[in-house]
Amino acid sequence: MFPVLNEYRGLLETLLTMKSLGPVEVFSERFEAVVHPLNLTSEQTENALHLLVDYLHGYALALNCNQDRTEITVEMVEKPLGLYCLGLTHLK
Repeated sequence: MFPVLNEYRGLLETLLTMKSLGPVEVFSERFEAVVHPLNLTSEQTENALHLLVDYLHGYALALNCNQDRTEITVEMVEKPLGLYCLGLTHLK
């Protein structure tokens, strides 16, 4: 997803304003399927989803504000997202 956001500015905003069953619903469904084996409570699942979405929105905003795009790379999100995933596995 990140390379697409790098290449097409405004894509996230366009997708989020779609009227049909759009990426928000699809992303939520897939997220819930991925974290289901962790047996999180519904509140934990919702909070985890919101945190990830906020992070992705921040990444998209940073891309849109970085005119030359030389300093923001996909590799920059690997460790933060790894930490996020580690945190999810320790929720009980």
